[in-house]
Amino acid sequence: MASLKNCTTGCAIANYGSGSEANGCLITGNIFEGMWDHGVYSNYTEGLIVTGNNFNDCHLGVTCSGPRNVVSGNTFVALSTGAGEKHVSGVQMRDAQYCVVSDNSFFGTLTSSSPICIDIGCFLTNVQNVVVANNVMRTVGAGKAIRITYRSTAFTAIDCV
Repeated sequence: MASLKNCTTGCAIANYGSGSEANGCLITGNIFEGMWDHGVYSNYTEGLIVTGNNFNDCHLGVTCSGPRNVVSGNTFVALSTGAGEKHVSGVQMRDAQYCVVSDNSFFGTLTSSSPICIDIGCFLTNVQNVVVANNVMRTVGAGKAIRITYRSTAFTAIDCV
């Protein structure tokens, strides 16, 4: 268990070179507060599990890309009341396939111009994702609680209120 405060990124798991993605990482029981960019950032991971963490006043709570990632049982709190791009999303998944976002709680007021609590992007041929049982108790203004974006030759987005 760690308490991280006022960092750029609290935990980064990334592979930008050659080789395979990171597999089977677990991030649990931490407090991320005032992250200027990401609480948890993973790039090209498979089987990442982010559970039982608190994300307080972070620009982005969890960002991950790749298949079979799970973000479950976390709390995301927007503490700031000032304007700007402080809170963009709680959970952001890129190239998602067979991913789960469930049992998370979102509180507070999002202050960015287009905030999203859960933002999932996937390719049209890989639409095997699950988003269930999240508690969204945030004021999002012009934003969306959940946005799922599919990419193919044409661009399509599904916004859920």
